[in-house]
Amino acid sequence: MKLRITSIILAAFCLLQAGPALAHSFHVALVIPSPGQSENAGRQIADGFMLATQERDNHPDNKADGHLGGLDVYVHKADSLEKLRSILKEKSIDIIVSIGAGKSTRAAIATMAGDGAIALVPGRLPQDRVGFRSAFQAAYGYEPTELSAQGYNAARRIDAAIRPLDSVDDNAELRKRLGQTAITFNW
Repeated sequence: MKLRITSIILAAFCLLQAGPALAHSFHVALVIPSPGQSENAGRQIADGFMLATQERDNHPDNKADGHLGGLDVYVHKADSLEKLRSILKEKSIDIIVSIGAGKSTRAAIATMAGDGAIALVPGRLPQDRVGFRSAFQAAYGYEPTELSAQGYNAARRIDAAIRPLDSVDDNAELRKRLGQTAITFNW
């Protein structure tokens, strides 16, 4: 009996020393067109992206914006390069998603990402989007556009790349997996 109590006390002590479990989460900067360019376009991209974050792995009392790849995801919206710079200074961004941006803006984003964050550009969309259309319309009450589908596609690509890795820690492997989803990915 004394040995059992000692074992329980020792186990409790070890748990207390370990501290709280590390959270499995990551941060995404979602670069969307500014309100001056097209207020509706930014909303469509964000709604498409957020739909995908809510589809899988959600649990009650979640403080994250949703889940991708089995991890909590925090989404930070930037409607300008200045806002993105500010977010990059404040947060440790793992992936920067740019949809609806021109070549020069995407080049600036890639430069700002540097070696730390991965800049994800839109990939090819699948032909069959019926399930996406109905889920989007049910969630947001309006017909999705090509930009909505691009937002959704980006989030689903992130989900597919991270899920087998169970983290965003291996930047090179994550970058490789995201690159593989650009052409051949199908929802």
